[in-house]
Amino acid sequence: EMFKDPGSHVKYLKSEQFARDILKLNSRVRPLLEDEPRVAFLQSPAYVFGDIHGNLEDLHFFSDNVWRLGMSLTAGNFVFLGDY
Repeated sequence: EMFKDPGSHVKYLKSEQFARDILKLNSRVRPLLEDEPRVAFLQSPAYVFGDIHGNLEDLHFFSDNVWRLGMSLTAGNFVFLGDY
């Protein structure tokens, strides 16, 4: 509902209640993030792909040149970074 009329929520976003809600959210999420590993240990070889920003042409290039036989038949691990 907020995204249909974001202007109607400006008062809440500027309020003390919003600040308290953000602090509460932070206190609940922080322990979860602190328990996450900082580093992913992978067996070599590993293919690391950066953020492709939805660029299907790049994804097709990888498909045609890196995992031609399919990801499950290609030796190595695949790591995709970013917001696709």
